Amino acid sequence: MAPRLALALALFALALLAPGRARADTTGARWLRERGSIEWMVGAGGWRTGLGLDPRATGVQAVTGGTEVVLGVDFMPAVGVFLTGSFLAGEVAGSPTSDPYFEAMGGAGIQLRPSDAVCVRAGPAAGRAISEKDNATLVGGFLGASLDLFSLGSGRLSLALSARLDVDAMLGSRSELPGESLALTAGIGLRY
Repeated sequence: MAPRLALALALFALALLAPGRARADTTGARWLRERGSIEWMVGAGGWRTGLGLDPRATGVQAVTGGTEVVLGVDFMPAVGVFLTGSFLAGEVAGSPTSDPYFEAMGGAGIQLRPSDAVCVRAGPAAGRAISEKDNATLVGGFLGASLDLFSLGSGRLSLALSARLDVDAMLGSRSELPGESLALTAGIGLRY
């Protein structure tokens, strides 16, 4: 029994060590790798404030921190589409008790790349805002840009700076959150 087991293990090891057939990179995978991009803003800080004179929420402001992920594909040189998602947490600064505030947003749109290091994005976004006393559905649009600061190594990985301006309606807010709001977010992270 032991010689058979030794023979089986030797054949298995030989099969693992045998040279395999080399395969070329497929056209689709190379196309996606050349035109696709992933941005992860590891650290993002944001500020959201109410617009207008909403009597329920005068002077409400939320100061937040969190993260954002952007997946993009350029179909033509300098023009593409993207999907984005972000999560921010902080506190409502305009309330007497500094209530906790959470925000999750998702969006899609068009991206323009005037150069390899600069990307400008715009599109609709929707999500949810939650404070201790109120919650609302966020619906609106945004304009954002990212800038590669410097390359990390010899590949496409780089350190990036991002900024984003949102204008949203806060649907369903009852007491603490305003009906319309403006948000500004900036972050630093990685782009591939």
